[in-house]
Amino acid sequence: MENRQTPMTVSPQIEDAGLFQNTVCHIDVDLIPVMRKNNRDDLIVTGLVKGDLEIAVTFAGRRSDKTAPIIARLTALLDAQEHVADVRKSRLPMRIEGAWRPQFTADGNGFETRTFHLIAARWSVLDGKGSSVEYGQPPAHFQKTTL
Repeated sequence: MENRQTPMTVSPQIEDAGLFQNTVCHIDVDLIPVMRKNNRDDLIVTGLVKGDLEIAVTFAGRRSDKTAPIIARLTALLDAQEHVADVRKSRLPMRIEGAWRPQFTADGNGFETRTFHLIAARWSVLDGKGSSVEYGQPPAHFQKTTL
């Protein structure tokens, strides 16, 4: 049984303290049109870094509400493909500010494999005119507060 607070009672500072526990960095990622949502309604998209190194990129919490443009662009890329096998050739390049999180998965023999996925805080993508458009927010618990 999970003991979670309702989204309305979680402040941005509390949410981001849980999401961004590691150093926040900037990384260039090519998203490919392989995406899903988890039980928290976070968007998880497959991305490629350093050429063809596959990672999972998670748009979590309050930031998942801002992912409609990503879903639309990736769906359009997928619809434009002639063959489903070419999914890795359709890429949406973006710059992501986020933190790496480890993920452990057990194989059929019970051995655990550690992989990393990127939790996105802010991201920028080029629009149809070639201008950079930014979405998301910097992690709230790293922001300076003013009185």
